[in-house]
Amino acid sequence: MYKISLFILLPTIGMAVTRHVYETDGAQGIQSAIDASNPYDTVMVHSGTYYVRDIGILGITMKDKIILLSPSPDSVTLSGANSTGTDTAYHVIYCDFGNASSRDAVIKGFTIRDGRAKESSGRSAGGGGILCYRSSPTIINNVITHNSSTKMGGGILCFQNSSIIRENTITFNSSGFGGGIGCSRDNTIIENNTFTSNSAGYDGGAIYCEDYGSSLISNNIITSNNANYGGGIYCFFSYAKIINNTITYNSAII
Repeated sequence: MYKISLFILLPTIGMAVTRHVYETDGAQGIQSAIDASNPYDTVMVHSGTYYVRDIGILGITMKDKIILLSPSPDSVTLSGANSTGTDTAYHVIYCDFGNASSRDAVIKGFTIRDGRAKESSGRSAGGGGILCYRSSPTIINNVITHNSSTKMGGGILCFQNSSIIRENTITFNSSGFGGGIGCSRDNTIIENNTFTSNSAGYDGGAIYCEDYGSSLISNNIITSNNANYGGGIYCFFSYAKIINNTITYNSAII
């Protein structure tokens, strides 16, 4: 069971709590700590590998204004698989807060891998690593790798949101559209990330933007990704702003 061991007094919101989760608690310990938390509480996940399919098909369900934190991506892995290796969740982390204006939820310091979003699962067909559906978590300093979706956003799907995605390594993810990140009807900030070796069966090996979204894509390294169209970035009916990125050695078939 997770442990409560630290209280921090924050002048604007009162008493916030840190709940500590250990590998022996499993992924259910993470979910229980999130469920028990109030706005601006922290869930600190300690070293180990946590198999989120053991919780359910959607993986870990985040709440708005919760800080999900680990010491470093090297020490904590959230895997979409179950502990027996026989099945995978649609997402590693599932966000559906119904509040796209708040960026107060934080996901920081994890290796996030093995999510498998599937076409037959409705909106869960996107965002194998993290699904942001009408939700805007701040996603910072993670390694997002070896996730997939049959539709959009192998690593992350941003839909009707305004997430901040910063200082992540996004690598070896795959999807139909947007192997690394897919963005639709959004105002996502994507900055200072490294995208390598992501792939899309159709468009946008690293990043795909569509449906009149207004993503800001700045100061990223985008290299060695591939797709049919737009090996690095593909924009379709999009107002995306693409500023000061390093885009090299990407490939497109057409």
